[in-house]
Amino acid sequence: MSLKKIVIIFVAFFSLPSSFSQTNIYLDENLGLIDKATYNKKCDSFLFNCQTIKNDSMTGYLVFENYKFGKLNTKDYQQVLGVLKRDSEILELDDKTLIITYRDNLLNHLHYRQMHPNHQITKDNYHIKAKEYISDQKKCIEKATSNNRVRLYFYRSFAGYFYDTETFNWKQISQLLNKLFFYNNQDSMLILKPNGHYFYFTEINQKFILELLDTNDWTPYIEALENAKTKNTKTPKGFLKNLRINSLNSSKKNNKYKCYFYGNI
Repeated sequence: MSLKKIVIIFVAFFSLPSSFSQTNIYLDENLGLIDKATYNKKCDSFLFNCQTIKNDSMTGYLVFENYKFGKLNTKDYQQVLGVLKRDSEILELDDKTLIITYRDNLLNHLHYRQMHPNHQITKDNYHIKAKEYISDQKKCIEKATSNNRVRLYFYRSFAGYFYDTETFNWKQISQLLNKLFFYNNQDSMLILKPNGHYFYFTEINQKFILELLDTNDWTPYIEALENAKTKNTKTPKGFLKNLRINSLNSSKKNNKYKCYFYGNI
């Protein structure tokens, strides 16, 4: 768990009245204090994922958004575009839809095993999976280019990750992008359109993204997601019915080349 998340928990804890003795702290997706019942209700929805942080004196329960629509104003969009050009070293980004992959940590196989002790991956398996991801991304980059789209790859922390620089380059995330989009420090992706509209997501069904990319007006999708958040809907319906990966089989069927999966190796 990142230091930033731990700091958030402590800030929330020590901001409470001194008479407050409870050692369990619940924070929603906006870092607001909530009760246990609200936390459990959110965790039961497809809209969020929940994580826990512990230390000697307290336990923090955090809610993170799996999906989010937003829109940058003209000034912010131009600033973001400038930072993306600088960091990616790709100047031809104007008037293109940008597909951004964010990884919190790029890990070698030893660090991966430390962070995921239940996944006893060997060095050989690690390299096989890394090469498969690279091969997928090569196909995804080619497909994006043919559709006037550009794929960009960013990370926060690097620990000896294996990758082929001839296929694509991982670049360290800027403070601006981290602040605007990836402040939760969780592996995720972002679709940013030339009009400033963006869609942030974690695990997703590729069918939904392809539908979204081919649609000029996102209003029905935005309204459907906001309605689902208001009602704290458990499962996606209507315009959102193809949003979530429901099983391994549907994942394989609808996510060829894993173009809209950030990868875990």
